[in-house]
Amino acid sequence: MRHATTDSAEETMDAFAAVYTTYGSYISVLLGEHGDPVFRAKMRKIAEPVVIKRFNISSENETEAALKTEYVISAALGTIVRWFEFDMPISTRKLAELIIGFTKHGIL
Repeated sequence: MRHATTDSAEETMDAFAAVYTTYGSYISVLLGEHGDPVFRAKMRKIAEPVVIKRFNISSENETEAALKTEYVISAALGTIVRWFEFDMPISTRKLAELIIGFTKHGIL
């Protein structure tokens, strides 16, 4: 699996942050613990082709590719939601670096 560059990830984060600035209170509720599963599913559906392309996810086994994609989307989305819950205490660049690092190397 090839990984996205930090710059392209930062661009994605900047775009998401811009949307969040306008709709953040709604997004936080919809993606939160008691949020709307339909909204979360729509976000996943939007993110899936982006993740597949940016992280060049491919596999001879379709199930493995789907699981890799789901893992990246779930981890990134959860991290982004938590970042917003903490009032964006770090820059989008740092957040992108963390997400890329977690994806490439794990958290331990």
